[in-house]
Amino acid sequence: MVQLREHAADFEQAGVGIVAIGMETVENAARTQSDAAVAFPVLSDEAGRLVDALQLRDPGGNPSGGDVARSATVLVRPDGTVAEILAAENYRVRPRVKEVLEAVRRVR
Repeated sequence: MVQLREHAADFEQAGVGIVAIGMETVENAARTQSDAAVAFPVLSDEAGRLVDALQLRDPGGNPSGGDVARSATVLVRPDGTVAEILAAENYRVRPRVKEVLEAVRRVR
């Protein structure tokens, strides 16, 4: 999230809005947004509905044995359709900002 915050101007210049979504409680999502000091919303998908719809669940991927969402960047068109999903193999790896900006340019 720090990289997204540091490159917020690059995303704004590209005409892209950022929303972070995690499999955490609403309270933890709010804490994450505050702790990371980001201006974009951090939302909760505690039940994993969006994660499952996008096939991003990593069963047993959490060190505690629970499920987590794989780190991913989902590019959504203005009409609400998914343009591209940049997904990592596990939750510890995140798509690089450079890759995301290149994907934004590709789908425009």
